Amino acid sequence: MKKKIKKIFIIGSRGSLTKQIIKKLENKFSLTKISRKNIDVVLNFKKLKKIIDKLNPDLIINCIGVTKFLDYSTLDLQEDVLDLFLMEKAKFFIGTQSGILDLAQLFNKPILQTNMIAIFSKYPFKKNDRGIFRSMKKNNEFLSITDFIKLNYEYHNPSHEIDDLIFYENTEEQIYDSLREFLDIQQNPILTKDQKKFNEFLSNEHKLHYSNNPNQLFTEYDSLKVARLVKNNEGCLTNLNLKNFNFN
Repeated sequence: MKKKIKKIFIIGSRGSLTKQIIKKLENKFSLTKISRKNIDVVLNFKKLKKIIDKLNPDLIINCIGVTKFLDYSTLDLQEDVLDLFLMEKAKFFIGTQSGILDLAQLFNKPILQTNMIAIFSKYPFKKNDRGIFRSMKKNNEFLSITDFIKLNYEYHNPSHEIDDLIFYENTEEQIYDSLREFLDIQQNPILTKDQKKFNEFLSNEHKLHYSNNPNQLFTEYDSLKVARLVKNNEGCLTNLNLKNFNFN
């Protein structure tokens, strides 16, 4: 039986994002918060462990943003072996549609894709995968996700440079709320009615693209590979993301 979360321990409680998290959680859970003002967790892990053992929290949220912590994306020591080690140890993966996303797929980790700009070639694949697509503008007008999908297929070719669309990064609140949705569905990853409807729309539009512009779909091999991916996708964009795009 899944343990009910009651006590939450937040490490690094003074940042702007953390304050937003605390605001959303403080009336629903018992929160214990510490910051570097209370303890330098970088230099005193033993004391931090004692605090955690004493509190015995149901959930720990680490919001520390200090340079002495491992910021792997900026280190010179990045190696393939370390990539493999970190991904193998991870509970799940949250990140953009970069190369390491394929590594998360290889290790069969639950994936939340953020700041998505590719809809056909890199779509949430497994039942417990979800994604958050960026909002976008074309000719100074916001585009719906359905209108974007219907654009000429050159807009969906990863090798084609898009120069007349402006993409806007996901906000902190969008990522936070989508993360909660992502975590909530891990035990029972069932798509909602709207998500099923969207996936069906996506599949049908890909068929139309292929039938209308067969010579514009990458190479023949790559186009068949994408077709298989679209056909077998079982994940979806988050319900929050679909709602923000007014999809129904």
